[in-house]
Amino acid sequence: MKYLFRFLPAGLILLTAACNKNDKDPAPDTTAHEKVFYDWKKLVVGADLSAVNMVQANGGRYEDSGRAKDPYLLFKQYGCNAVRLRLFHNPAAPGGYNAEGYCGLEDVVRSIRRAKTLNMAVNLDFHYSDTWADPGAQIPPAAWAGKPLNVLKDSIYNYTLSVLNHLKALNLVPEMVQVGNETQPGMLLPEGRINNNDFSNLAVLLNSGIKAVRDFSQTSTIKPMIILHPASAQIQQWWFNGIKGAGVTDYDIIGISYYEEWTTVKLDALKTLIGQLKSTFNKQVLVVETNYQWTKASQDGVVYKEPVTINGFAISPDGQLAYHKALTQTIIDGGGMGIMVWEPAWISNAQSWGQELIAFFDFTGKSLPGLQFMHQPYKF
Repeated sequence: MKYLFRFLPAGLILLTAACNKNDKDPAPDTTAHEKVFYDWKKLVVGADLSAVNMVQANGGRYEDSGRAKDPYLLFKQYGCNAVRLRLFHNPAAPGGYNAEGYCGLEDVVRSIRRAKTLNMAVNLDFHYSDTWADPGAQIPPAAWAGKPLNVLKDSIYNYTLSVLNHLKALNLVPEMVQVGNETQPGMLLPEGRINNNDFSNLAVLLNSGIKAVRDFSQTSTIKPMIILHPASAQIQQWWFNGIKGAGVTDYDIIGISYYEEWTTVKLDALKTLIGQLKSTFNKQVLVVETNYQWTKASQDGVVYKEPVTINGFAISPDGQLAYHKALTQTIIDGGGMGIMVWEPAWISNAQSWGQELIAFFDFTGKSLPGLQFMHQPYKF
């Protein structure tokens, strides 16, 4: 996930607020609830915390109940049981994510250690790129540029296996592994592109990554569950039928990016979709990315992302909490494995595109009600 924000004139902020005056902005829930802390194997309630190291290095500070806190500990105390982390091949390469190496292997090692110290499960997301891989960009690492499909197949296998072996030597094996990120058009383009519903090249690459994880599991006490993650909800049936027809069947979890304003599958239809995916492909289903805004304008007063009110949930701190609660219950009702919120701790301006609008913290780093969605007493 990387936002492509649309800038709006500051004068539209008040107009937008007026248009949303009838939204459902729930009063703060003062009813005493028993806090429930779930095992991730019963219900994943997780967060992508990939940017935290970068945010903290740039002065980001997190606060809860008037006290500064380590963000990993803070999420754990609110019920977070799984952390998602993206891995870029070489972020310092030309055209890569950044020269400092954030989201490279050394940075990911630091992050996994922070999660594992608190007994949180880890979902390691291989992007197979030096920067963001998503539906708009699946760029091979600079070290693999121009290589033919048969070489890329071996590169994926060797790289995936070497990363996992490195993590095993540090006692940091992830519980889940994503073989690719938002691979809707394919991966390692152009070689791995889906062409006219021909998934064969993509299947070669996916099966190579899958084989690396399965071969690694033969030597590991922790045997990572494999997630395939094409992206939006509305393309799941097409994509998973396509890879099945091309011979990709050995994976454990269907991963969905669920941003309701960008999908035709609205909240009331998500339950049905999850059930259909489970029954059709006999796999678990996990929402690996989602979020919801708590405010309309960033700290500098600029609207980076045009506010979209979904299902009447207000764009407010309490509206954000209400939305995540409703989405989590919908996932459970559909038989889903759980939910991972995308970058809810990205609060500083360190390579930021306005992510602070969807964080679980205000502009000063103070915690917001959204964190509470993780320990709600959901119905099963």
